[in-house]
Amino acid sequence: MKKLGAFLVLTVAGFSHAQQSLFNVPSGELTKPGHTFFQQQAGYTPSNLQLNSVFCYGLGKHTEVGFDLVNLDLDFSNGFSVGWDDGLVKKAGATPQALGTFLTAHEWNSWWKSSLGTQIGTNLGARSFSRLAATLYTIQTFTLPAEIKVYLGGYVATQAITGMNNLEANLLLGLEIPIVHEKFHLVFDRVGGNNAIGLAVLGGAYFVTPDVVISAGLQLPNDSTMNKTGAIFELTLL
Repeated sequence: MKKLGAFLVLTVAGFSHAQQSLFNVPSGELTKPGHTFFQQQAGYTPSNLQLNSVFCYGLGKHTEVGFDLVNLDLDFSNGFSVGWDDGLVKKAGATPQALGTFLTAHEWNSWWKSSLGTQIGTNLGARSFSRLAATLYTIQTFTLPAEIKVYLGGYVATQAITGMNNLEANLLLGLEIPIVHEKFHLVFDRVGGNNAIGLAVLGGAYFVTPDVVISAGLQLPNDSTMNKTGAIFELTLL
């Protein structure tokens, strides 16, 4: 997908919303040198609203840095409360998290690009969880005929991200199919794992202009997770 600026996404949970992404899977796209990337996200279920804010700055030389404040949970299942220091259970990530981010990418040729990214910071929420919130991931992007893009990668994440007792490693998958080039694209992604970030999304992206994109999709939780089915909407500004 195009290099994206800022977008609003209604989603249930995600890959801590790292850098530029499809829905939940990082795309490996870099912010242009000297440019900024801002992303505001909100995730809705019948019981809560989750807010995520992402800022990135392109350094040039195939790198970018940024700051994320993610997983601020507004719980209205029983009245209304802010999930700042809630008691969490297994497979539910800690809320909220303040994370520094770094991404580097290299284009090997016209059809293959590799990226390596990380998020590292602190869990500001549940005291019972580890303070260290960190994710390391890699994405291989393959461009096929008709500009179809396939994203294959993997991640390793700590307890505060995944809700699991130990480090969790799994796969990242994505697919982007232009139906009308730079006007309407079908998008699918999946974060592997039976944990707090284990989700799949099927949806589409509509390019209102080259700098404004509206996306929507259906989010489905992986088996044996506490995640919920949800509708996803995105507003992207370059």
